[in-house]
Amino acid sequence: MRTIKRHSRELNKGKWETIVAIADAYASEKDKWLVELSYAKQTGKLRSHRILRDCLVKQQYTSPSGLQARQWKQALKDSVETLDKNWQALFVELKPLIMGNKNLSEEQKHYCFWVLGSYERLQSLILRAYPVPDFPITSLAFRKAGNYLNRIIRRHKGNAPRVKKARSFCVDANMYCVSDIDGAQYIEIMTLAKGKRVTVPLVGKGKISGNLRIVLNREKQAIEVHETAEVCQRWTAKPGTAEALDFGYTEVFTDTEGKQYGEGLGKIISDFSDKLNHTGKARNRLHALEKKYREEGKVYKANNIREYNLGYQKKDKVRHKAQAALASKVNNGFNALYAEKAPAIPITENLRHVFTFDRPKGVNRKLSSWIKGTIQDRAEFKALEGVPFISRSTRLTAVKRVTVAASSGIRTARVIRLSVCFVDTRLEAIRLPQ
Repeated sequence: MRTIKRHSRELNKGKWETIVAIADAYASEKDKWLVELSYAKQTGKLRSHRILRDCLVKQQYTSPSGLQARQWKQALKDSVETLDKNWQALFVELKPLIMGNKNLSEEQKHYCFWVLGSYERLQSLILRAYPVPDFPITSLAFRKAGNYLNRIIRRHKGNAPRVKKARSFCVDANMYCVSDIDGAQYIEIMTLAKGKRVTVPLVGKGKISGNLRIVLNREKQAIEVHETAEVCQRWTAKPGTAEALDFGYTEVFTDTEGKQYGEGLGKIISDFSDKLNHTGKARNRLHALEKKYREEGKVYKANNIREYNLGYQKKDKVRHKAQAALASKVNNGFNALYAEKAPAIPITENLRHVFTFDRPKGVNRKLSSWIKGTIQDRAEFKALEGVPFISRSTRLTAVKRVTVAASSGIRTARVIRLSVCFVDTRLEAIRLPQ
């Protein structure tokens, strides 16, 4: 699955206030259900939001936040799905602990996994009403396993999720409609008033259907329409081909033949890092001046500096612009690779770990701006757009040198050991370039 984002044009004051009111009411309603369903005695209701929804409909429930019926049902569904994901992530963390516990028998481990397979059984366990399984195990054994499971749940669960900011809200297919007027595309979204919708102009044209998430962009006073869709096939892999990719700083990556893709990446990073450094130094001087004026009792001057010179709107705008340019450069690099070579087995280094750089602070500052997460995500996503010929996994370890662009030229950073994953059965050996 992928998320397709559609941007709107800047909204006028009236439309923007209407959208913000919907988001605030939706956030309040969602937070209400997150709190209520976080109690142990409500855990069993997370099995399906429809059961709770039908019960509320019979009770003629009215949203205290002012949402219409379809809107509070979406908020309820969103809350249940959020809590479900929170619990499922916890289950993934607990399963290795259960398997690795040498004090539990196989029957007790089976009991723990059996409890985690149902929210009703999990609720009974948390409330100390140990569910009785339908497989052979003694009462003392499953109580001991239940106590252990309760302990590790309390230790690893953390705080329940809450809504801290009103950033988005969900709509189903009946809560909006899309229309084309004079060559432009518009989306009409249900408001808090019955029978009224707010019309939002969109940038570009495209098919919109199904459930959507409306995300507020407060900097531009606009919205983003997020739609999920299946990943479509854009290229066909060449059977038996493999390509090792060496991620870099001055370019996005280099292939086995030494050809560079996404050249100019380092210049964008360095320019953004230098601008951020220059801006930060100037802001530090203004912070000191604002503090000085406040201590001297010149509150009016201090407040003016804080309001007009130490904001984040321009700073965030520059950051978002640089991030968009970097993401575009990375995407274009991968598109060029797959259009030219279409390897069945792309071999990449694993960037999902913390890097440490023991270099001068100017170099470290530039390296910290390296968008390794964006590169890794795009590499994985682009692989899904093809048909890779995969059969079994192998792991190698490669030692490579990372070069970064510094003000005095190209410097070689310390050797970093990277884990490289690739899959192949037809190729006898694949060697990475040193």
